[in-house]
Amino acid sequence: MRVATVAAHAAADVHLGHQAHLNAVAVYRDMGESSRESMVWSSLGVTLARLHELAEAIATHERARALAQRARDPHSEAIACNNLGLALREGGRPCDAVTAHRRAVVLMTRLRDRRGLATACDNLGLALRAVGEFDQAEVAHRTAIRRYREVADPHGEATATNNLGTALRRAGKLNAAITAHRHAVAQRRWLRDRAREGVAWVNLGLDLWQSRRADDARRCWAEAAAAFRDADNSALLVHLERLSDHADGT
Repeated sequence: MRVATVAAHAAADVHLGHQAHLNAVAVYRDMGESSRESMVWSSLGVTLARLHELAEAIATHERARALAQRARDPHSEAIACNNLGLALREGGRPCDAVTAHRRAVVLMTRLRDRRGLATACDNLGLALRAVGEFDQAEVAHRTAIRRYREVADPHGEATATNNLGTALRRAGKLNAAITAHRHAVAQRRWLRDRAREGVAWVNLGLDLWQSRRADDARRCWAEAAAAFRDADNSALLVHLERLSDHADGT
């Protein structure tokens, strides 16, 4: 009964949030504020993507992009393109995601928005990895790392470093992947972000497993398990246990 009640409250909150976005859209539309209307659509699209309503999220981000273009607002367009790319990749359209993220990179470059450019490059790398363009993905992630350093964003840099390591592993560059993921572990430890440190340990373990260093890989996964317990993240712990069981069965 309690679970059903919580679910009902969550559904009601989602409905209210959706309606609040639509109310804001109506206000900005009446005011002729296309840029602000675009940002509201972008926000709604992010919410829909988190709920895995991907087809609706994609359509919503496309609407946000069109409004930003109409308003000649490149910053809002870049944000819409970036969010659109994320939804497209998650929705199984990685080639379209690459196109959207490339547009975001172009716009952020023109705007000289280094933080925005870092995010756009990192997301472009993820999309390129999804289409098997691992060398281009590596370039995109390395660019993101440099830009995050320029704006002194260690959290963004750590994320991009972790993503770089995964792209390198997918490209078969295992030694470089190990180096990148070791850096990601150290960065997350310095930031005291135990959950994401655990993710970096998992990835380092995968690098080592593919390098036929099974004992080292298991030690990394033990470190990951400890990090997930410290962070009280049972979902990641379950995922790790399944990964470890699968590895032991191969």
